[in-house]
Amino acid sequence: MHRRLVLSSIILPVALIAALYLALSGRSPGLASAQIVPGAAQESTVHSACTAMAAGAAFTAAIPSDAMTLDPALMTDSRSFLVTAQLYDTLTTYQPGGSVPMPGLADNWIVSPDGKTWTFNLHPGVKFHDGTNLDAAAVAYNFNRWWDPAHPAHNGSFDYFVYLFGGFKGDAGSLIAGVAALNATQFQMTLTTAFSPLPSVLAMPTFAIASPAAIQAGTLMTTPIGSGPFKFVEWAPGNHIRLTAHPDYWLSRPRLDELTFAMIVPGADRLAALQNNAVQSADSFSPSELAAAGSDPNLRVLWRPSTALGYLGINRAHAPLGNPQVRQAIAHAIRQQNLINNFYLPGTEVATQFLPSGIWGRDPGIAGYTYDPALARSLLAQAGFPNGFTTTLAYREVFRQYLPNPSITAQVIAADLRSVGITVTLVVYESGTFLTKAANGELDLFLLGWGADYLHPDNFFNPILCEGYLAFGPKDDTLCTQVQATLAELNFGNQLAQYQWSSRRVSDTLPLLPLAHSRSAVVVRSNVAGLLPSPISAEAYRGVFFVNVYLPLILK
Repeated sequence: MHRRLVLSSIILPVALIAALYLALSGRSPGLASAQIVPGAAQESTVHSACTAMAAGAAFTAAIPSDAMTLDPALMTDSRSFLVTAQLYDTLTTYQPGGSVPMPGLADNWIVSPDGKTWTFNLHPGVKFHDGTNLDAAAVAYNFNRWWDPAHPAHNGSFDYFVYLFGGFKGDAGSLIAGVAALNATQFQMTLTTAFSPLPSVLAMPTFAIASPAAIQAGTLMTTPIGSGPFKFVEWAPGNHIRLTAHPDYWLSRPRLDELTFAMIVPGADRLAALQNNAVQSADSFSPSELAAAGSDPNLRVLWRPSTALGYLGINRAHAPLGNPQVRQAIAHAIRQQNLINNFYLPGTEVATQFLPSGIWGRDPGIAGYTYDPALARSLLAQAGFPNGFTTTLAYREVFRQYLPNPSITAQVIAADLRSVGITVTLVVYESGTFLTKAANGELDLFLLGWGADYLHPDNFFNPILCEGYLAFGPKDDTLCTQVQATLAELNFGNQLAQYQWSSRRVSDTLPLLPLAHSRSAVVVRSNVAGLLPSPISAEAYRGVFFVNVYLPLILK
């Protein structure tokens, strides 16, 4: 049962001071263990106390480009994600600042023993901003709009839906077999196969539930009607999008009264606006702008958890890379911290394991491979290569956050390997050719990476190492059998244990060496609290407040 936090009036100020401290220090209390707890969506009287004093608080967030659409089902850009996340709700949601799926509009859900039938019990009494009911019929209407080409409102490409659900109704690859409203508060989805990541998929902003009346009116792209904590006021294209607090929000009223997203294109102008307090948050800064923000006492840089991996691929089908000791020697020969310090973007984390920090399923016991050239030489000798060997390292000259300097990174890795006796010839390919050769298993060592499509470990294990296994040599049937079995596992605790096992398996067998987990940042004024950086860059502004406004009132 999901528990509500009930605090007495005696301890409320103490709890609030602690919460403020955590917010200002960039710390947040983590989950003791990652798990889905079915029940009512979590709230606290601490939040309600701040909410009561929110009237008049206005906040402006600067963004570098305009939203493409305010219809969640049609969006593919991060700016639309950010804005619509304030206007709509989803059936499930993510742990604040993290990736563990939790109840959203659905208080809980029941899954059939075969993992194919999911029944979502909706929070009763929720209404859209237009006053209409957000009930099971409204949810079914949205899903049918996305899924069924014959639906009268099925107008658009619905790219995310097609990608994550495998196609539309009637398509051979469609994951959905049927959707239905069982009664006012029960929505049921039937799948063609067991798919335990479903709660993580449904938490993506693109699967937000919109008012059927607004969909039918054809105005959703520019006049959004959801059930979220903020209501739409106006959109001046290329200038700003203005929202206002929804006073009757079904969880609790936002602490802010007004939220505006202002388009400010040059990074230097966004930084100046922050420093002048014309805006209170902004992102998408250059390294030099981030450095300037970090040195300004009136600003705080909040790093988002990483959802990206840059790695050194190792093709085990190419001798002698199939030898485990050779792969371990490679891992111990590379100065990862040196690479991150000198050739990656600010905020990049050294990758000690396969999954990045923004994806649950990591094993906290994995420490990674330390830089130890003496051990690397010893491992090579034990493998039968006391004098080393020759190989190739391929890359493409394409900028990615997980690999911002491909050429110099490849050169430094080659030098590190050469220092332990491995002679590396660098090979650069045109991007398309490089990807084809990697996918066909034609490369020895290669530099590549991956960014999450949605916040779930399967989105890394399956596409990279199971579906795309040929790049790394023979398929690891032990790993991929486990990964496939986890898709049918219904207990979240068991899923977590199995993905942690898979993480250890990758670390031990080294089909690739994780190098870097790139991160982005959002910068806020120092008096701003309650903004948790989102792995998908769609921060929730409902809990944001100004410390200098609320703290004196609370401590009176």
